[in-house]
Amino acid sequence: MHINTLLAAQTLYHGLSHGHWNLGSLPAVDLGYEVHQASAFSDPGFYNFSNIRYARPPIQDLRFRAPQPPQVDRSVIQDGSRGLACLQAIPGWATSPSTAAFKSLDQGEDCLFLNVFVPKGVFNETSRAPGVPVVVWLHGGGNVYGSKDYQTDPYGLMLRAQEHYTNGIIFVAMNYRLGAFGWLAGPTFQTDGTANAGLHDQRMAFEWVRKYIHLFGGDKDRVTALGYSAGAGSIVHHLTAYGGRSTTPFQQAISQSPVWIPLPSSNLQEVSFQAYLNAANVSSLGQLRSLPSQALMQANTALVSRSTHRQFTFGPAVDGDYVTQDPKQLLIHGQFDHSVRLLASHASNEGKNFGPPNVTSDADYNHFIRDFYPSADDKALEHIRTTLYPPVSNTSIYRNNSERAALTISDSILDCNVATLSSAYSDRGYEYLFAIPPGVHQQDLPYTFYHQGSNASAVVANSTVARAIQEYLISFAYSEKPTTSLANAPDFNLYGASAVILSLDNNGIAQTKDPAANQQCDWWKLVLLS
Repeated sequence: MHINTLLAAQTLYHGLSHGHWNLGSLPAVDLGYEVHQASAFSDPGFYNFSNIRYARPPIQDLRFRAPQPPQVDRSVIQDGSRGLACLQAIPGWATSPSTAAFKSLDQGEDCLFLNVFVPKGVFNETSRAPGVPVVVWLHGGGNVYGSKDYQTDPYGLMLRAQEHYTNGIIFVAMNYRLGAFGWLAGPTFQTDGTANAGLHDQRMAFEWVRKYIHLFGGDKDRVTALGYSAGAGSIVHHLTAYGGRSTTPFQQAISQSPVWIPLPSSNLQEVSFQAYLNAANVSSLGQLRSLPSQALMQANTALVSRSTHRQFTFGPAVDGDYVTQDPKQLLIHGQFDHSVRLLASHASNEGKNFGPPNVTSDADYNHFIRDFYPSADDKALEHIRTTLYPPVSNTSIYRNNSERAALTISDSILDCNVATLSSAYSDRGYEYLFAIPPGVHQQDLPYTFYHQGSNASAVVANSTVARAIQEYLISFAYSEKPTTSLANAPDFNLYGASAVILSLDNNGIAQTKDPAANQQCDWWKLVLLS
């Protein structure tokens, strides 16, 4: 449709207020820089505005830079049919049928899109201030794979919201750049590149929500960031952005099993950048920008595929700007946005499947920690292997060196992240423990998106716990305190100095102490590896 036809359509079909167009059976929103039509309608009443562009394509000279606002393009009405996942790569240790599915996604560099799911009644009543709460989803995948669409069907969560709050919620899901495209860093790279571009993508998506969500019926001042694994780790990086000197672009945060690897030193960042240049067979960032996308993707795949067990090669890094230090260090020093309210969670046995293969002896374990923590000095490694996780004995909570290594990984990249985060927000935050056996990483993700009769329901062993989790999330987004309508479920207390949390398992819901509030996490909080 040419611009004149589009303007004629605006005159003909403009039947709704506040920038809404009624184009036949599905409405559209005028965002100023483009007009975007709903791409789907699901009973009992949700519109899906899919693949809304929130930033300019990060290609050619915009590669490896902070995202730029989208250009004006009103020549056609966007219907969501065009949109790509960001380019993916899978570590060799993570290859499985589930991760292989990511390779089948339609991928490309022009991937900075988001989806907006909105109840029909809310969308049609945008004149009613102040709007409904907005939940913004950040997917996981180790910062190297994943997308806004994969394993993210908000239908069940939105239905749950309407059960308890008539208007429900608006749900937004974003893409952000992955692997080398979003997470290169280092002294040489930063002379003409933006480190942590993936974080800047996320930030721009949140700013898009603040600017435009009222057009869909949302309240820009009631935005809750919801993230899992690497996405949850990104949330923590936003809470501590610029050393805690900036206002976070959301009011509340739900951080489920937040993962980030102990951040690499400047030297290791430089090594990774040079390795990427070598893999791409070039010698400068400028030459990278001139390569075809396929060549960049092949170099990215080569490096990510060789990642150390439970690492991903690329991810957040200290850049002296957006990320001034490891977030744990910033949190314990009070350098974070204190105005945000927090709901954190982790599983009871996150690291069960984290154990690297072929770690059977003390020597294997020692070799493993040297590889996993390359920035650590000999004193730190000695403390890890003798004090925090001493050799297997009759009193050990691990039975062999593989389990010893798994616990070490889990504490350092996940469980102690949660404990540090909750401690920092002790007077404004809550935490729950997902303890349905076996309680492993990602087991609780389908509980967040549970919808009876959907694919998610097939992997939910306890639908009562799924309902409780969804009610906690929704009530937190609405009222700043997680609650549930289930009988015999105690109220949340603030995490506080006593590290009080709720544990959800097959026996019910009960108060307990955070198992990650321990001496191991007291050490990991100090970030003594570099």
